[in-house]
Amino acid sequence: MRNSLPIILGMLLPILVRAEDILVEPTPLTLATAMARSLENASQNWLILDLGLLFASNMLAFSLWYQLADAYLKGGAFDFPPNGAHPDDPPRWIDYLYLSFNTQTTFGPTIEGIRTRPVKVMMMLQTTLSVILLVVLVARIIVAPS
Repeated sequence: MRNSLPIILGMLLPILVRAEDILVEPTPLTLATAMARSLENASQNWLILDLGLLFASNMLAFSLWYQLADAYLKGGAFDFPPNGAHPDDPPRWIDYLYLSFNTQTTFGPTIEGIRTRPVKVMMMLQTTLSVILLVVLVARIIVAPS
């Protein structure tokens, strides 16, 4: 049950964007494509909401990918610092969500060590996608009608 919560959240949040625009499995790229079609006549308020939803869905999707990579790559994907209260506790989904949030907002990892090259590529992809979405949507918000 503990592992099903992030999967459920990752599936439900993209539905808030526009269900009829998403024809395949919701990923950050399909969400960006779907939202690009609805940007033409959107007001600033709706664009700010779109930016927030894309930020959250991108963060949730990558947190799930990081959790899967850490579980299935040989030797694990990350070196998490030990939990002060429970040093023997394995990483939980909130740790991967925190990693994804920090990667997206600071454009790189913070205190977690990265063990494998595929995860480095995933983090570069998340950072690149975050910067592109931020720049494009903020530019669109600036020129949008009030």
